[in-house]
Amino acid sequence: MSEIKIPEIKLPTIDIPDAPYFTKPKLEGKLPGCYLYHRDLEITRNPSLLISDKRGTYTVCPNGEIPSYTPMTYDPAQIIDTEPVPVNTAPTPKDTNVTQPKPKKDKKVVYEPCPPEKPQFRPGDYRNDLRIERLVKWERSPSDGITCVGVWEKVPFRESFTGTDKK
Repeated sequence: MSEIKIPEIKLPTIDIPDAPYFTKPKLEGKLPGCYLYHRDLEITRNPSLLISDKRGTYTVCPNGEIPSYTPMTYDPAQIIDTEPVPVNTAPTPKDTNVTQPKPKKDKKVVYEPCPPEKPQFRPGDYRNDLRIERLVKWERSPSDGITCVGVWEKVPFRESFTGTDKK
């Protein structure tokens, strides 16, 4: 039978770097008020447990010192009523030399007949030889309501060449 050789097993060496440990509290003596404490803080001396492991962290209040608040004493019988500062309500003198605006005289408005007496275009006429627009009707101008303006409509392209279909 041939020999079986077993290779030598080598384990690598692992270097564990030194981590900063919590050696002693920065404050010596009594810590005032309440503070956070972790159940494994004495064993590991690692202060990052307070932040990373919320389940093992609890609040410690040594000597039963719990932060408190002392409210103001309120006695309705001892309230001193104060009056507000009086506001100056004296009427201010008005200027009597104010000139009143003069009423405007009514201007006589002259309406021209709509449509004009001898219009250049009648309803249905084209504006020019290209037959792009056709007069629909005459109306008073919306800006002043006095002048008479023609209302034009666009003519379809086909109709500008062939004319209307009036039989």
